[in-house]
Amino acid sequence: MFGPPHVEPVAFLSPRVVYVVTGALRGIGAELVRQLAGACLSPVVIVAGGRCVEKGKQLQERCRSQSQNAQVVFVPLELREPACVAAFVDRVLADFGVPDVLVNNAGLCLDAPSMDALEQCVRVNADAPSELIEAFLPLMLRRGSGRVVNISSGDGEIAYFASDALSVLTVPRKMSSSESYAGPELDVRQLYEQARRFFFDSARRHGGDVSAELVHGTQPCYKVSKALLNLFSRALIYELEARRSSSVAKAKDSATSSPGELAAAEGLERIQIYCVCPGDVDTDMANDVDQLLDAGSSLLSCAESVSRFLELVLVPPAQSCKPPPPCGFYRDGKRIAW
Repeated sequence: MFGPPHVEPVAFLSPRVVYVVTGALRGIGAELVRQLAGACLSPVVIVAGGRCVEKGKQLQERCRSQSQNAQVVFVPLELREPACVAAFVDRVLADFGVPDVLVNNAGLCLDAPSMDALEQCVRVNADAPSELIEAFLPLMLRRGSGRVVNISSGDGEIAYFASDALSVLTVPRKMSSSESYAGPELDVRQLYEQARRFFFDSARRHGGDVSAELVHGTQPCYKVSKALLNLFSRALIYELEARRSSSVAKAKDSATSSPGELAAAEGLERIQIYCVCPGDVDTDMANDVDQLLDAGSSLLSCAESVSRFLELVLVPPAQSCKPPPPCGFYRDGKRIAW
């Protein structure tokens, strides 16, 4: 998954920081773009991915009047189509280079359990984000810096799933001396595809209803999609931790370590992977409040929700001595259980 280690040291910040935000034209995504544009004190490019060209132009205009440091560029993105995702990646790399931060924000929630709903939710909420990560993360690693932020949900927590599903949603945290955390037989993509097949096979056995024996509560297709996104993120984090441990061990062995190995160890420390639960937010997707909210809770505004996780997205100034938050799953600024 990660490809060859980085071999030459580079500065963490490029002359302009490049953010890529999917689902950027409304709700949490649009608010995140707005807050990023307002918070950046040095030149940044914010690539806003979305489907509506007119809304993309409107977002560009709003942000242009708000900040002189931020250049917001709309790039069409239809996550339902793999070819469109690939074209989006090509456009980003050609026009802006390797992004400093990828934010997988776009989301879809379909309530009625069916094969079509499951396919659409998993495609938008999990498959497409994993494809974007696989396109950009190896390049971030080669450069020696980068950040991935997946806007997930507490609905993807393991607690919502029956015991039969736990075997495919659990990531073995076996450490090894190899570059992969548990050997090639436990590749990140293979873990993801194994879990994906498990849920789809179960849905087919029950006429498209994935909730029949595996998922507790409402929005079963949404929960499965977010659980898959969490699984992919967690597996990447564990692999990254193993790579860091291996690189640091090699770097400490002064008799055998090379400048490239030292640079690789330093570069891995500048890679962060986060999952974020934004809370119950007042967006178009939350149109059925009674089902989406826990008893006694209320909806957050998009501005309040984004402000709670903005620190995980913002690249710190080059002179900052504050270490980034550790990789993991976050809600309200705190790490939570998967």
